Amino acid sequence: MRCGPAAFKSISKSAQGEGLNQWFNVTITEGRNREVRRMWEAVDIQVSRLLRIRYGNILLPKSLARGKWMGLILNLSATFVIK
Repeated sequence: MRCGPAAFKSISKSAQGEGLNQWFNVTITEGRNREVRRMWEAVDIQVSRLLRIRYGNILLPKSLARGKWMGLILNLSATFVIK
C-alpha cells in the first residue's frame, strides 16, 4: 500500500563503514512501516541494519538497549506540546 511520496529530509555519509559496507545518517519527518528500507531499495541499495539515534528532538543514548525505555527529564518533557 502506497501512502504518497516519501523523501529524506537530510542525508549524509557517516565516517563509519568502508567498501561495500557504507553507513549513512538520514532524517525523515514521518516514519511509516519500513519507509527507510523502501526508499533505499527504490534506488537498488540493500539495507542490512538500521539504528534509530534520534526520536524527534531527543537524541537516544547508545546505552539504551533495544526494547528498553527511559524517563524524560522534566525540562525536556516540557518542550513537547500536544495540539
